[in-house]
This record gives sequence, structure tokens and C-alpha cells, in this order.
Amino acid sequence: ALSYRPPKDVYTTENLRIEVIRKVSDQNDKVYHLVSAQKERLWEGGKVCQHYDLINTKFEHDGEETEDMLYHADTTLSIVAWPDSVTLNLKVVLHGHQRGQKFWSEGVTLRIQMKDWEIEKEFLHEDIPQNRAVTCSLHCNLNDNRDKMRSELNVNCKMTEPEQIMGTNFSDYFNCFLLAKDGLFQRSFKEGYTDIRDYDVFEIEVINDSNEDFYVPMLLFVQYLANPTGCVPMICDENFEPTGIHMQLSKNWHNKKMPKYGRFYFHLPVRANSSSKYFVRVAYGFYGSLPSASHANLSLIGKYENMSI
Repeated sequence: ALSYRPPKDVYTTENLRIEVIRKVSDQNDKVYHLVSAQKERLWEGGKVCQHYDLINTKFEHDGEETEDMLYHADTTLSIVAWPDSVTLNLKVVLHGHQRGQKFWSEGVTLRIQMKDWEIEKEFLHEDIPQNRAVTCSLHCNLNDNRDKMRSELNVNCKMTEPEQIMGTNFSDYFNCFLLAKDGLFQRSFKEGYTDIRDYDVFEIEVINDSNEDFYVPMLLFVQYLANPTGCVPMICDENFEPTGIHMQLSKNWHNKKMPKYGRFYFHLPVRANSSSKYFVRVAYGFYGSLPSASHANLSLIGKYENMSI
């Protein structure tokens, strides 16, 4: 039910157009077309979700390469792909120095087009946030399930033992329900490289008031894992029996400048007009009396270069 092969011409570079439009008083707007990137970062790669971004981007204006965007902004294009959708996220950080303030004084518009999908977002000068970052997300959904899930589903999530309520908003960036908590989790057991025989347990409840069944895309974000190297997440039923539902894991412990986070991507099956409850258990050192350490379901931050990772 989660497999889908789109027509061959759906996702091609000929159908992709990404523009940053600079407002100019008493003149035609200046349109900058994104044409390439010097760096690519792979964040997640697996059957459930693909996530990477392009940085150090280059732009053209009137068919010629220009360094205007290089001097006055930092631009990142990220791509998040699920089996039935591709999301393009454009983030432009407008430089706040004197030249940058003047350059963007009239505002900016972001425009993304992929085949028949298109979005345009305008930011007047007074709309530009204090951090100078403007963003735009284009969702290329191959069906209308995500729009239905946004309006029809009610999702609740909490960490148990000790109980901590988590946010459950539908993320424009990831195009799924994002389950996350502001700040660090409080745990009742010792963290780090030690004999951990306890689990992180997350209770997820999905209330579906519609007449349709759904496979609900979700991302469970744990800002700081108790021990990142050997953790094994699993989706369990209400009796804590593993369901066998596939879960894709991405985690960090190599980059010392970033937290030792965990991102768990998965789909939860939910029946029409029902309430479904699942438990995500994250085992560290042991699952019961069995050693649980496994690196098989792993995605590392890497660079895509010369067709190898």
C-alpha cells in the first residue's frame, strides 16, 4: 500500500524552477534562478524517507551567473521524499549588514515550481523576521491523503516514565506529523556508555474521525539519545508486543558540534472512525535479557560525491 512508482516525467530537472525575486523600487523585480550547488549533504536515506540538502548554491540573472545572492544571502534547498510525496524547502537567510539591509530593503519573494505544483511566498520588508531567514515549502503530493490527514486526524504523543507531553504538529518541512519535545527528556535511568537495561517509551495515539483508512507518516525526534550507538527503536502494540512495522533510524554521534539526536521515520496504519494506540520502545543495551545493539538500520550524515556515499 505504500509503494508507488510515478510517471517517468514527474520529477525531472526540466520541470524544476526555483527563484528568489528581489523587490526594487520603480524598477522591474530582479529574478534570480537557482542553477547549481557546490555541496550536497545526505541526512537520511532509506525506504521510508529520503532527506538531503544543497548548500553553497549558485544563481543566474538574465541568463548569466551572478554573485549578487552570494554576497547578500545564504541559500539552502532541502529535499524530503516519502513514497507518495516530494517536498522542496527553500531557505534564504538575508544578510543583515548595511549592504544587505539596503539590498533587500523592498522585500523578497520565493517561488518554487515542480511540474504542475507551484508556490509563491512574498515577504515585505516588515515581514522579514529578526533572524533574517525566509522560507518556503512546496509539497508535491501524488494524492490528497496528506491534506485529509491534516484536517481529519488528531495525534497525541507523550514519553512515559516519567511522563512528558510532546508536540504533534504537522511539519511543513518534513511533510508529516512531527513528534518532538522542546528541550531534553528527563529519564529515570543512567545515560551514556553504561549497562542500560531500561527503555525510552513513547505512547502515540491517533484519532481518525474520517471514513478512510490511512498510513500516517510520522517522524519521532529525540533531541538527545540515552546512548546513540546501540539504540534499537521498535513499534509495539498496546501489550508492548513488537508489531513488525518498519522504522527508519537516523542518528548522530560523530559530529561533536551537534546533539546525539535520533530521528525515527515510520508509517502507522490507522483504521477509519477509530482510535489507534501504539508504543515506540527504544532499547539501548538490552531488550529483556538479549543484547540489542545493532547498526543495521542506520543512516549517517554524509556527502554524496562521485556516485558513492
